[in-house]
Amino acid sequence: MKKINWFFGPKEYINSGIYKYSNTFISFFNEKYPGLKIESHYISYSATSLFRKIYQLIILPLKVIFLYRKNTNVFVVESFLLATLFPFFPYKNSIIIIHDYRDFNLTDKNPSFIQKMKNKILLKSYSKISKFKHVIFVSLYTYQKVSESFPNIKKNGVVIENSFKINDSPQETLNKAAKISFLKKFGFKNDEKIILTVSSEEERKNIPTVIKAAANLPDFTFIKVGKAIIEENRLHNFKYIKTHNISNFFF
Repeated sequence: MKKINWFFGPKEYINSGIYKYSNTFISFFNEKYPGLKIESHYISYSATSLFRKIYQLIILPLKVIFLYRKNTNVFVVESFLLATLFPFFPYKNSIIIIHDYRDFNLTDKNPSFIQKMKNKILLKSYSKISKFKHVIFVSLYTYQKVSESFPNIKKNGVVIENSFKINDSPQETLNKAAKISFLKKFGFKNDEKIILTVSSEEERKNIPTVIKAAANLPDFTFIKVGKAIIEENRLHNFKYIKTHNISNFFF
């Protein structure tokens, strides 16, 4: 039986886009290939916890080398969770999924010393992705941006765009009922043209551009859901909306 170890970040993000993307793969494999044995590994500590960093950088790599390497056929890693910080990771037997390309020189306007050091490590990590047997990118844009800096990635890189599984009709009916309830709760009309954006308000998510787009598309209602992560950015967005009298953008 082929065994796959699939590494995720903190389990508290189980409903995030990254997890949903990979769960689509896992669901497909379980359905089509019953001979596979897929084990999902999550970090049990909160994303902001100090213990998370200790576990991710020390304990988990040790578990990989002593517990998982001997009986695993394939390793799957989400972005730079583990492999790129671990020199003894079995790259040739592994797949990495790159969800986004972060230009660390632009994302942080005033990085702290610790953040600068972290960015240097992460940037250096990118140079190791060509070691993987396969590198999956979730968008053509991400693939192009990474390959600009690391041309060698073209030999083992592939684009598999975001996907979702269409549920059976009972679930579809439930979704319609939930939609009607949602619209009623927040005072929207049933025929309202709604554009939904799901993200944080980190600079790289570029929410200010979405807000500016809303100002130029008055026939549409824009709804943004998700934690701000950076509260200062949310306050700036609130101020921009108020200053420019934008009435069709909602948080």
